[in-house]
Amino acid sequence: MVTSGTPDPGPAGTGPRIGHYLVGGDTALVARVAEQLGGEAGVTVRIVSGSVERPTVLGVAMTQERADRLRTEFQGRLVVEVDQDIESYSDK
Repeated sequence: MVTSGTPDPGPAGTGPRIGHYLVGGDTALVARVAEQLGGEAGVTVRIVSGSVERPTVLGVAMTQERADRLRTEFQGRLVVEVDQDIESYSDK
């Protein structure tokens, strides 16, 4: 399922730890990956930037194992990074 809302990490303590990742690359490839991931159990996809037809960045809730497989499958063509909180320099 591809949504524009907040990722649902699922019930706590019921399975592998779900992390939040940013996925980006060529818009055609990102659209294809959004469709692929959106049909997988345990994965929630939301559009962070762009449109459903031409997404540029996805926010994906998935396990680290799935993120690693995605990196391997699309090595060099897709960027898959942990979505971390932004800290301003003034907070340090």
